[in-house]
Amino acid sequence: MGWSLAASHFQTGGYLRNNYSNRNNFSVDFFFDLPFAIQTGAGIDYSDTETGFAVYNRPDSPYYKSGEPAADEKASGGPGISSRLLEGQMTWGDDTKTEDENLALSAFAEKKFSSGRFRTDFRLWNQDRREVYYAADDRDKKIYERTTVGEDNNWLWQAEGTLQFGKHHLAAGGQMKHYGWGEQNVDYIDQSYFNSSINSPFFAFVKEGFKGQPDLLSYYALYLQDEWHFHPKLCLEAGVRSEWFHADSVDPDAFGYEWETAVREMDENHLDPRVALVAHPIKNSRVTAGIGMVHRYPTSPEYFWWYLNNSTDFFNTDLHAEEALQYELGIEQNLANRLTLRLRGYYYDIKDYIEGTSVPRIGQVKYNIGEVDIKGIEVSLSADLPHGVQPWANTTWQEGEKDDDPWDTDNHLTGILPDLPDVMVNAGVNYKYHDKAILRLWLNHVGERQHLRGDAVETLNAYTLFNFSATCRVWQTPRTHWELLLSGENIFDESYQQEEGYPMTGALFMAGLRLIL
Repeated sequence: MGWSLAASHFQTGGYLRNNYSNRNNFSVDFFFDLPFAIQTGAGIDYSDTETGFAVYNRPDSPYYKSGEPAADEKASGGPGISSRLLEGQMTWGDDTKTEDENLALSAFAEKKFSSGRFRTDFRLWNQDRREVYYAADDRDKKIYERTTVGEDNNWLWQAEGTLQFGKHHLAAGGQMKHYGWGEQNVDYIDQSYFNSSINSPFFAFVKEGFKGQPDLLSYYALYLQDEWHFHPKLCLEAGVRSEWFHADSVDPDAFGYEWETAVREMDENHLDPRVALVAHPIKNSRVTAGIGMVHRYPTSPEYFWWYLNNSTDFFNTDLHAEEALQYELGIEQNLANRLTLRLRGYYYDIKDYIEGTSVPRIGQVKYNIGEVDIKGIEVSLSADLPHGVQPWANTTWQEGEKDDDPWDTDNHLTGILPDLPDVMVNAGVNYKYHDKAILRLWLNHVGERQHLRGDAVETLNAYTLFNFSATCRVWQTPRTHWELLLSGENIFDESYQQEEGYPMTGALFMAGLRLIL
């Protein structure tokens, strides 16, 4: 029998106005070795987080604070209520927050054989959320409070078996997943702060809540794959994955509506084949050429927002799974067991690309783009030098093009896929001093991106961040040891945005102690 126990606390005042966070995490896992080479285990993961909503803080607001970064408002949870308020995004202010509580239970069993293994896993998770909004003109005045079961007994089961059979390495498995969203209750509302839209049947849930539909989406998959080493320098990888995705029709009570909507249900099933040839033409080399089909299905939030906007007739296009035909060619070469070079090219031909945009007074809008092409080249280099020094670097050049975009019908983006940087660079050096210390220095560069907000195009500038981290063992006994943790992010204090409207924090330094038993 074995066990592991972990606990942590994280606290920050945040960078944007009121965007603080306090988080506690706890997990415990148990492992049991049974006869016949069987191992089982179970675990619990728990976390509770209090997060302040970033308050709208720009000069056009009567509640603007010049000492805080200028930024848009940002609330977690949802659906958002800013567009239902009399003063819109300026209505709520400091101390507005959400409290999230997450609980997950997991279990597994694994059996090992001389020529393979079999493993099965199960996971069940829940999320409860409480949101409280306070008035911008009076931080003691509560204007809205609601509780939401964000995830209600969502679960996942999967199994996989592997077998070495002559020159074949076989793998087969399956997966089942059921998920959706739970109920939402409005515990308090001061309607004097809200506009008349909450009296519309479409937005009645703002004051009345909704029932939710926890068991709304389901996903099933079976797969089989083989690695056939038919030649000392050649291997054929082939596999197929069969998938079934189903989304039930949403009960009117799930949104608080009084009638059935036009959308009934969504059913998709697909067969995804993949084949690749792996060659080792010279010593310490690897060349891979592959082609495969992949599908991506709507997540619970994506389906929620698409269904909501479809039901209100705001933007009622159909929604389908993404279908991507992927072509990849990769080369890897190791020199003198010191230097490793990797080069990979890829081309993704995607149909029904799932995209989204944020629309003022509406919220998120989800839809399919008819055709998307993404192509790029990745180059990476790493080295193992004497005295524990490991320099490394990787660079990606890519571009994305789109066609048949039902939202961007006027082609404001001129065929460019939004939010896709054309270049990304990561480079750094790691240093390890025996088992006593590890030091990392690295930079991240992200190129310019085009972002579509509503029907307006915004350019997000390129940025480069310099960072470091260090771990040093400062005290050790036969049963325990203490480690000093140091880190710094964006140490040269560059101004940048990962997401339009939300400037990121400047230089951030952290220190901590870790006890290992």
